[in-house]
Amino acid sequence: MPFISKAQELRKKNAELHAQMTALSIKAHDEDRELTAEDREQWDRMDAEYEGRLRTIKDHEKLEERERDMNALDKRRIGREDTPP
Repeated sequence: MPFISKAQELRKKNAELHAQMTALSIKAHDEDRELTAEDREQWDRMDAEYEGRLRTIKDHEKLEERERDMNALDKRRIGREDTPP
């Protein structure tokens, strides 16, 4: 099922982004400071990318669920005399 593998691939990319965002936050904390303007810009860019991927992941999962529903429906129809081949 291609939608699952795509969703998993996108989750891995989000995990990498999360690690980068965490590192950025830890660095600022360790240096006892707030995020710099440059850090904030980078954080916001990564956050937007992360959120966009979440929407795409949900779309892929929805399609995968619908595909399963359609496959189940097709299996119920197989062998019924009132259903054309």
